Amino acid sequence: MAAEHSAGERRGQARPGRPPPKLAYLIAGLWMIFLSVIGSIYYQRPPALAPITIWPFFFWTAPVAMLAVLLLRVLRRRLTVLVAGYAVLITLLIWEEPRFLLRGLWSSPEAAVAEARRAGVVLRVVTLNCAGGRQDAVRDALAQQPDIVLLQESPGEAATARLEPEGWASAGWMDPAIMVRGRLEAERLPRHLAHFMYYGVAYPDALGGRTPVAVLSTRLKLPLLRFDLWRPSTWREAGHIRELRAISVGQIVAQVRAWGPDMPVVAGGDLNTPGGDRLLDPLRGAGLIDAFAAAGVGWPNTITADFPVSRIDQLWVSDHFRPVSGRVLHTPHSDHRMVVVDLAPADGS
Repeated sequence: MAAEHSAGERRGQARPGRPPPKLAYLIAGLWMIFLSVIGSIYYQRPPALAPITIWPFFFWTAPVAMLAVLLLRVLRRRLTVLVAGYAVLITLLIWEEPRFLLRGLWSSPEAAVAEARRAGVVLRVVTLNCAGGRQDAVRDALAQQPDIVLLQESPGEAATARLEPEGWASAGWMDPAIMVRGRLEAERLPRHLAHFMYYGVAYPDALGGRTPVAVLSTRLKLPLLRFDLWRPSTWREAGHIRELRAISVGQIVAQVRAWGPDMPVVAGGDLNTPGGDRLLDPLRGAGLIDAFAAAGVGWPNTITADFPVSRIDQLWVSDHFRPVSGRVLHTPHSDHRMVVVDLAPADGS
């Protein structure tokens, strides 16, 4: 009888020091709701919630998964697996990085470029933030044997001109700059434009030196990076900065539209904006496509060079081009990684 009484106590009561199951279910349920809400926010990316979505998605889901494991004694095995597994699953579904990594399993950039070259012309474009004007960063970009280079935080007009290989041309006298293997027509832009973008019309040798390509390099203003999201001042400041960034994107789009629908366009640089952010929707509206999203393989993130967690350096092109391949490469001379994209004419010529 005593043994039966003891067994009944074990079935009917929680073990000493263990919370009742209802508390464990409450904690797990709240975390599941949090993960679902965060996933919905990142899927829709409403501009008003940019202080949340400016951070990589795993910044929110990884702590939940780790807490679930740390609280194994509280949640018990089943709920721990449920919460941590859901965090991993929703990260894989929302996060864009796995898509590029998986694409690399069946797509080789070298093979894609070689096939495109056999079929016709390939135009290689590189964009790189030079980390406060480091000339070695420009040399790293040129070492990729590009046809067009977009620079941000460039070493300046005179230094960039000195770095030009024979047969190259460059333009840009403040932050962004453009370089082309071939001929370049570019006006000296006023300060209010030149501090965040520079553009011109290039005639790349790769296209026979006769086909014009509009080229634009930009570095957008940094977004607000703060974790004190409970403060109303954080949201007000973030909204103001996003409005300024949206104005800059609008100016870029206005220039793209000014070139007209018949002009091939290559635009991009350090957008200080993660891939997929709705701030860049106007670029899509202007007929541009994210070239790396279309054809890139491997780890896509560019900042920081040693711990890349966000894809803020991007190349956008008009539908005159077909992205063939895209890679992100490390350079020891910048805190950004460089983006290398190979383009073929969309008409196959």
